[in-house]
Amino acid sequence: MNKQVDYIIVGQGIAGTILAYQLLSRNFKVILIDQGFEKASSYVAGALINPIVLKRITKTWRADDFVKYNRPFYKQLSLYLGNTFYHDMPFEKLIYSDDEKYFWKLRYNQEDLKKYIAPELSPIKNSTPFSKEFFSGIVKETAWLDIKLLLESFRTHLKNLSCLIDSEFEYDKIIFQEDSIIYKSIKAKKIIFCEGSQLTNNPFFNDIPMSLNKGELITIKSNEIQTKSILKKSIFILPIDKDTYKVGATFEWKWENENPSESKKLWLIKQLTELTKAKFTVINHEAGIRPSTKDRRPAIGLHKNYKTLALFNGLGSRGCFTAPLLAEEFIRFLENKEALDKEVDINRFYD
Repeated sequence: MNKQVDYIIVGQGIAGTILAYQLLSRNFKVILIDQGFEKASSYVAGALINPIVLKRITKTWRADDFVKYNRPFYKQLSLYLGNTFYHDMPFEKLIYSDDEKYFWKLRYNQEDLKKYIAPELSPIKNSTPFSKEFFSGIVKETAWLDIKLLLESFRTHLKNLSCLIDSEFEYDKIIFQEDSIIYKSIKAKKIIFCEGSQLTNNPFFNDIPMSLNKGELITIKSNEIQTKSILKKSIFILPIDKDTYKVGATFEWKWENENPSESKKLWLIKQLTELTKAKFTVINHEAGIRPSTKDRRPAIGLHKNYKTLALFNGLGSRGCFTAPLLAEEFIRFLENKEALDKEVDINRFYD
């Protein structure tokens, strides 16, 4: 006899984790299938929650919606799992030139940015030995997500609920029925793929125009860098523990392999030494593949032919910021037939 659930989710990165939680919290029965993929971007991401594109000082797509939704969502999820992985943290853009200072003030005068950026630039207040006398542009409504702790905690929770199958998904084991689907011994209303960069190997959705990119970051130890804020110039410096910081990130459209590269490690070290005179030791170096689409919008919806197959993917580098609300909207689409945002609906690739 087949085990019956509402949804089978494939993949436990940030997309699969958030979607599974949203479904479980609404009392849907879920099975999540995931073997673990060490090069998945979720496991090595800086996981910064930031509503502003700092290079242009503009709001990100749907910033107001996501900002309103995220903090209470992550606080609730922290209580649910019994771990603290959401950390409100100021974000400081390091500004030096007169042109940068003028541009910041110009942007602040835009009404829709006033609640996200501070009006005045101020000298850096921490004792880090910077290479220049930088000014600080404060971005508000920012945070850091301890994503490894979140993913590991949720994986343990799924195991305790007997909701996790720790294995590779086998596409040829799918049996289609009129209004349901069977995978091995499990019957569900739908299978939802949240595979990140591995979507390119999915025979049902490999026509989605993905634009994968590789990112790398390093973790350092330094007792001379002193900041409780996320600092951003050409790289970010993220405090994650006492005297411990993540530094990143690189961005590559073409790469030889998925492993961390010595050249990118050296590039990150060079950027850091140009920014600060502080002594530091590199203690870790990681790489991951970001699952972006060609138009930089998530890919969400039902398969064009098989309506029992669904997709929640392509969240890219801002997945921690966009996933919670998009997951709720996707559930309303699946259960209540509410329309998806046209910018994320995968029908845009088929029309």
